[in-house]
Amino acid sequence: MIEKIRGKVKEIFNLVGSFLARIPAYLIPIVASVVLVIVLCVLVLCLSDKWESCIPSKMVPDFKESDGRVSFFWNDFNFYGIVATVLALFSLWYTFRAYRSQSLTESNTRNVSIEDQRNKFKDFARHEYRNLVVVMTTAVKFFSKANLLNGYRTSYPSESHVLKLQAGPEDFVLDIDSKMAATVSEMRLLLRNYNIEIEVACKHLQRVAINNDALYRDYDNLIFKPLFLVKNACRMEADMDMMEEKSASKKKGKDERIEELVERAAEIMLTEHLDKLNRSLPNLLKVLKDGTGSADIKDKINYKHYFKMLAKGPGMLFECDKTAALERSFHVLFGNKRAENEEYKPLLYTCLFNKYKPDFKFGESIDKILKTLQDLEKISPEDFKWLKLYGEMLGDIKEKKEFDFQKFFLLMLIMDILVELPNIGMVNYEYEQTAAR
Repeated sequence: MIEKIRGKVKEIFNLVGSFLARIPAYLIPIVASVVLVIVLCVLVLCLSDKWESCIPSKMVPDFKESDGRVSFFWNDFNFYGIVATVLALFSLWYTFRAYRSQSLTESNTRNVSIEDQRNKFKDFARHEYRNLVVVMTTAVKFFSKANLLNGYRTSYPSESHVLKLQAGPEDFVLDIDSKMAATVSEMRLLLRNYNIEIEVACKHLQRVAINNDALYRDYDNLIFKPLFLVKNACRMEADMDMMEEKSASKKKGKDERIEELVERAAEIMLTEHLDKLNRSLPNLLKVLKDGTGSADIKDKINYKHYFKMLAKGPGMLFECDKTAALERSFHVLFGNKRAENEEYKPLLYTCLFNKYKPDFKFGESIDKILKTLQDLEKISPEDFKWLKLYGEMLGDIKEKKEFDFQKFFLLMLIMDILVELPNIGMVNYEYEQTAAR
C-alpha cells in the first residue's frame, strides 16, 4: 500500500516537473504566485469556521447565525490581505530581478572603453577611404566611353561592389556613456542614411532607362559621404576625449583635438594606400601587359578610356565626378578651401607614421613601389606623365619631408583606382531591356 502511494506521489512530482520544464523562465514567478494563492485559499478554507459558505449558493456569510463571530475566510483584513501581500512580495521580487538584469545589460553595453571606440574609428577611416576608391573606380568604368554603345550604357557595376560599401552603425559606433547618447545616435543615423543611399543607388544603377540626373545625384552621395563621415567621426572622438579628461587645465580645445584626429585620418589613408599599392601594383602590370590577372580580359582594350577619365583637371575634378563631390568632401575633412580666383594654397603635411601603425615598414613599401613604377611608365609614357611627380612626392614622404597633401591625395587616389580597376566587375543590362529602348 505504501509502495503504491509512493509511486503515485512520484508520478505526480514527475508530472509537475515536466510541466514546469515547459514554462518559460520569466513566467515561473507568476505561475508560482498563482499556485501559492490557490494553496492558501484551500488552507484558509479548511481552517475557516464557515467553510461551507464557499458554496456558490452561500457566497455571502450570514453574520446573524455566527453570533457575532466573523469568519476568517471572509474577513477582508485577513484573507485578502494575505493574498495581496503574497502577490506584492512576488511582484517586488520579480521587479527587482528585472531591474538587476536590465542594469547589468546597460552596464555591459554602456561601459565600453573609449580605447575600443577609438580603434573602431581608426578602422572606420581606413574603411571609408577604401569605399571612396571603390566608388571612384565604379564611376570610371560606368561613365567611360568604353561603356557606351549607340549612345547607351551597356553595363553597370556589380551589386556586390556597391552593397559592400555599407557600414553597420552598431559595428563602428559603440555605446560609450549616457552623456554621449545624443552624439552616438546622430552618428548612427548618418550611417543608416548612408546605407539607404547606397541601396537606392544600387537599384538605380540596375535600371537601363534611368535618367542621368538621378545617377549623378546617386554618385554625388556615394563620392561625398566617405570623407564627410570620417570628419563626423573625428568630431565624435574629440567629444569623447574631452569628456575623458579629468583635469580642466589639461584639456585641449575641441578644434585642436579635431585637427589632430584629421591628421591621424590622413596617416591612416596614406598607410592604407602604400600597403595596398605595394601588393596590387604587380597585378596591374600583368593586366596591362598581357591581360592576365584581370577579372575581365576585355578590360585591357578599355584602359585607354580609363586613363583619359582619370586625367585630372583643375583642383580635384575628375571627368567621372559630375558634381565635383570629391573636391567638396576633401575640403570638409581636410579644409584648405579657397575662394574663387584665389591662388592655390598648398596643404602642407609631414607624415611620421607614428599615429596609426608605428611598426609599419613604410620605407620598404615605398622602395618597392618606386621600382615597380618604372615598369608601369614604360607601358604607356603618354598616359603616365604624372608618375614623375608622384614618385618625387613618395621620396619626400620616405624622408619624412613636408609635402603638399592635397596634391598627393589626388595622385594616390588615381593610383588606387588604377589597381582597383581589374577587380571591379560589370554586369550587362538585360537584352530585353536594351532592345526595348
